Amino acid sequence: LGVGSSAELFSEAGVTGAERKEMKESGAVGDVCARLFTIEGKRCDVAVDRRVIGAELSALRKIPRVVGVARGLEKAPGILGAMRGGFVSVLITDEPAANRGAAARRRLEAPIAWHVSGLYGHISATRFSSGAKEPGR
Repeated sequence: LGVGSSAELFSEAGVTGAERKEMKESGAVGDVCARLFTIEGKRCDVAVDRRVIGAELSALRKIPRVVGVARGLEKAPGILGAMRGGFVSVLITDEPAANRGAAARRRLEAPIAWHVSGLYGHISATRFSSGAKEPGR
């Protein structure tokens, strides 16, 4: 599981050692609304998830525009998983995370088109549905 806000969230929630092990073994790379997912964008069916009160990942897919914010190289696997799962439709991130995510996508042959452009000193990467044209193309 990543570092930063995700690690803090689950440590404050009183997650046990056995639950942490289960989360790691499930392949969790990140969370959205405290819902864990893998780099492939699949939900992690773990005990901790059954205690969360909040939006389900499947509900996020139905929302037309979900903006995610994440930065740092360590967040790249979570960013890729969130975009592959369709939990985030617009991402605001920094250049290192965007570049690592794009490189991981190429290695994994993920069906995601990344549009990377400068935005007030940050990089925005937007997931486009298949067949959609990228802006300016």
